[in-house]
Amino acid sequence: MTAEALYCRQLLTGRPDGGLDRAALAEAIESLTSEPPNANAVNLYYWYYATLALHHAQGASNESAEAWRRWNDAQVRTLVASQDDDGSWPATCLWGGYGGRVYTTALGAMCLEAYYRYAAGGEGVDVARKDEWQAVPAR
Repeated sequence: MTAEALYCRQLLTGRPDGGLDRAALAEAIESLTSEPPNANAVNLYYWYYATLALHHAQGASNESAEAWRRWNDAQVRTLVASQDDDGSWPATCLWGGYGGRVYTTALGAMCLEAYYRYAAGGEGVDVARKDEWQAVPAR
């Protein structure tokens, strides 16, 4: 629940650090990045909220920005490699049995589009590393 808690704090405070001191933010980020996306333990629900939290936290510090880059690189590699030919994701993952292919595909797509949908926390952060792309700030 660290991912959900950090993301909610970021939304409530409007700050990339969620109003946490440096040590608490570093602990939360370490907790999230200690279980990066990988094909052996697919948990799209966790990945989605960790993606949002880490994406928003990247403006808080250089360490936060690096954590986001590592997370996103692992996530893109894992999700693209596990995507089926028709663009969907298989339901053979944690919680996939409850929501099926619709659930897994929705979460997989939302994980990959986080930086297209939301501006990152902090000033001067490129959206999806493309200068010409625009983002809508999180509300």
